[in-house]
Amino acid sequence: FIPNSRDGDQFGYSLAGTSDLSIIVVSAIGREAVGDDSSASKGAVFVYKLNSDNEYQLLQTIDTSTFSQIDSGDQFGYKVSMNSNGQSLIISAPFSDHDNINAGSVYYFDKTGDDSSFDLYSFVQRIGSPKGSTQELFGANVAVNPAGDSIAVWSQGGQNRIRTTFDKFTRLADS
Repeated sequence: FIPNSRDGDQFGYSLAGTSDLSIIVVSAIGREAVGDDSSASKGAVFVYKLNSDNEYQLLQTIDTSTFSQIDSGDQFGYKVSMNSNGQSLIISAPFSDHDNINAGSVYYFDKTGDDSSFDLYSFVQRIGSPKGSTQELFGANVAVNPAGDSIAVWSQGGQNRIRTTFDKFTRLADS
């Protein structure tokens, strides 16, 4: 199902789909780029479309070869979520060190191609934790509403280890 798969890719760690399942996204949080050692755990997300033969065809791979913001240990694709028509795609990387060690990041992608395009989704923005605390794990879980204009993000580390934190973000209109 994925090209050049290796033991430890953890293909299927998280998945999401449109309401009719015509488009699905599947993550592999242990996926490494060709040439990386097996402990890199950068992660990748694969986008599939249901074709006329009722089989899923790989349309797009979002990994270090196509998206430069993924680093070793990020586990990009830890959680994936999309709205009902697939217009908005949210991908988390709770072990991202962009703001602080394992503070976490969430990435918003927008559907810019038609359903036959091999580059269906384009990166729009990275969302970091409002606090950016060490070991916060922002993006341990994510959800997008059916309209695709708001997301909720759970931080496993939150403000402390006992209480959890939920952050809600509303996407501004594209201009």
